[in-house]
Amino acid sequence: MTKFLQKIKLYLPLILLTIFFGLFYLVSINLFNSDIGRHIANGRIILTGSTDDLKNLLSTNYFSYTQNNYPNINHHWFFGVIAYFLHQFGGFKLLTIVNMLLNTLGFIFILLSSLELIGKKNSLAILTTTIVAFLTLPLLTHRLEVRPESFSLLFFSMFFYLFSSNKVKKNKWIIMIVLVTQILWVNTHLFFILGPLLAGFYLFKELLNLIFNKKIANILINKNIKFWFLLCLSLFLVSIINPHFLEGLLEPLNIFNNYAYKVAENQSTFFMINYGSNIKFFSYVIAISIATILLLLSSFVNKKVWSAKISELVLFSLFILISNKINRMTPFLAVVITPFLVKEFFNFIQFVLNKYKNSLSDSFGTLVLSSGGFVLLIIILNLGFFTPDLRMSGIGLLPNTFLASQFYKNNKIVGPIFNNYDIGGYLAYSLFPQEQLFIDNRPEAYSPEFITKEFLSAIKHEDSWSIIDQKYKFNVIFFYRHDAIDGAQEFLFNRVVDENWIPVFVDEFTLIFVKNNETNKSVINQFKIPREVFGFTEN
Repeated sequence: MTKFLQKIKLYLPLILLTIFFGLFYLVSINLFNSDIGRHIANGRIILTGSTDDLKNLLSTNYFSYTQNNYPNINHHWFFGVIAYFLHQFGGFKLLTIVNMLLNTLGFIFILLSSLELIGKKNSLAILTTTIVAFLTLPLLTHRLEVRPESFSLLFFSMFFYLFSSNKVKKNKWIIMIVLVTQILWVNTHLFFILGPLLAGFYLFKELLNLIFNKKIANILINKNIKFWFLLCLSLFLVSIINPHFLEGLLEPLNIFNNYAYKVAENQSTFFMINYGSNIKFFSYVIAISIATILLLLSSFVNKKVWSAKISELVLFSLFILISNKINRMTPFLAVVITPFLVKEFFNFIQFVLNKYKNSLSDSFGTLVLSSGGFVLLIIILNLGFFTPDLRMSGIGLLPNTFLASQFYKNNKIVGPIFNNYDIGGYLAYSLFPQEQLFIDNRPEAYSPEFITKEFLSAIKHEDSWSIIDQKYKFNVIFFYRHDAIDGAQEFLFNRVVDENWIPVFVDEFTLIFVKNNETNKSVINQFKIPREVFGFTEN
């Protein structure tokens, strides 16, 4: 019992940091602009629908009436099954909790990787890991929503720990666990490609080691080379175990070919800065990326470890480039850089302690580090992005989420619906299959021509709107009010003053219009919203 309490005392800083990390993910779900509603609908159809429903869901644009035969690879179908199962047992609250646990477990693997690279588990190692991991929190907590990406972060963190610690080489059962995890990963999220790529990095690292040690002639008989090559190949091969086989394996390379809609999560860091989104955060991403490179460069003092340093630089540079190109990759950058930053920082502290060992002790170094860390903590807490956003804290859905869909159903309103991109997941969850959608939040599921010439054009140009309206004969407009794409707010303004459309429902997030016709006469007479509500004066 005494040893157990001593371990608890030793690891207490990391335990507290892990609990603090989990608090970031206790965020209320905004179903109006998230994907989770559609994922639950996916799972519902897979588990309760017919064989034809399953076939169409996996290979076509199933939710839309506009392009329901458009070919589409459903690369996250298994996450839908998990989401539906959890939702059935515990609703959106259980989904929030499980999402927190997945990300927190991934964070634990990052901490374990850091301690493995240090090679020691004394108080100085624990404090160093705690401070550096805390400083990378803004990167790790960039994506807080309930989404399949949480599985990717967990699996990638787990692979990184097992690979960097060489545990995967010491136990055949761990190899089996890695391969089974890869099969789950390829059916859960698009980032499954990171698994074999990470194994490929360690193969590259071993090759560099042979080159620097002038043993390249031994490449065919080197056990490490053989191991990483076979593991990398195996991870690629088991990734074919998905409903689309080779097409599913190659989907990460092809998915962006069809993107005609600028999704914020897939834009570059510099695009987001210019767009005005969280400038402090993205400046921090750039700063820590540069700091990582400089830190590694400064450690090039021992030529015997150059091969390892170069391979690390290649890995870091790759993830820095990818995360700056696609900002949703930012947490994965943190998975890669955190353990190595911990190791380099710890080595620096050890160097100082050893150089001045006559005047410094390990305990004194720990005291200095603790004091410096405390002062740094006070300073950075004032920056705002190292702490959870209490304004959105909660478990489950935002209050009154289903007022709009209940209004639609209770008043027996019928489509065809014109909706914006953001609210697609909400409608898929609450109205499908009674109503199909004009578009949902999957750019790859719609042709570029449809997105640009019909959806975006209808929002931006009144002439196009008239043509599209006549083509599809819309009866309802169901819109997420806070849509920030070009023309969206002007589109809503135009509909409010358009005699052909009558607003009948509005709340904090949604706005519903119905066509001014005999079909909707009863709803209009009962629920018509005066223009004064929107700041206009009736003529």
